[in-house]
Amino acid sequence: MLDDDVVDAFEQVTRIARRRLGRHVDKIEVLSALLLLAADDASLRDQVVGTIGARPR
Repeated sequence: MLDDDVVDAFEQVTRIARRRLGRHVDKIEVLSALLLLAADDASLRDQVVGTIGARPR
């Protein structure tokens, strides 16, 4: 359901997290962390909303 470029970016973030943490990182951990960060940071939240608004439906 995700575009190929979004899947690639998601995979890249997951690989980087695994490499830096030295352990297995589930994709749900990455998604959860991103959502919590966006919910807690108004600037990041605005960037997320802006990105959503700029993408075609």
